[in-house]
Amino acid sequence: MSKSDIYSEVKSFLLALSGFVLLSIVINLFSWQFKLVSGGFPGFGLFISYVTKFSVGQVLLYLNILILVLLFTLVGKKVGIKSAVGYLGFPMILDFTRGAMNLVQQDTPRFLTSAIYISVQGLIAGIAVTLFFSQKYSAGGWGALAFVAGKYFSISGPAFLLFMDIVLTILVSVFFSLTKGLLLAINSIVFYNSFKYTLKYFENRFLYDKK
Repeated sequence: MSKSDIYSEVKSFLLALSGFVLLSIVINLFSWQFKLVSGGFPGFGLFISYVTKFSVGQVLLYLNILILVLLFTLVGKKVGIKSAVGYLGFPMILDFTRGAMNLVQQDTPRFLTSAIYISVQGLIAGIAVTLFFSQKYSAGGWGALAFVAGKYFSISGPAFLLFMDIVLTILVSVFFSLTKGLLLAINSIVFYNSFKYTLKYFENRFLYDKK
């Protein structure tokens, strides 16, 4: 491997790592601290954590290990080093950053304040996910499990992810409140648009730099 290749890999890893750290910070700061549930796979980690009292990182680590086993046994899909780093590393970073910030859970604020918090979380989370997704790293979760759904149930990836967010919204509304379910929906919409346009910017910037 040449020096330029090593530099490229190190740069890619640092960008991905910054994404994992940033995502961990906003989940802990805006979601966990105020007992809110954000969308996606980490949102299920938050939901299960609130119900079981396991840490969010522990929940995501256990689920990711289960997903890795399913991918290998049911789909025969091999997981590269970049995926493995995210699958196992992100949950650890999530718990570490919460401890490092010395956060303590507080009562959920009023709706307007909560809506602002959860919207900011979705906005920054979209940027954070772009940082590692653009470098072909993964934090595991439903994106990986979509391979199983596609093979055995002929469900497309986007449809599966939408289905899981709908399931999470229903669970949050039933177990906690309709208000928190609505806040989750707001978060999902903000995150989707943040991720979509930030990723588009990254892709355009990459193509521009290659010219």
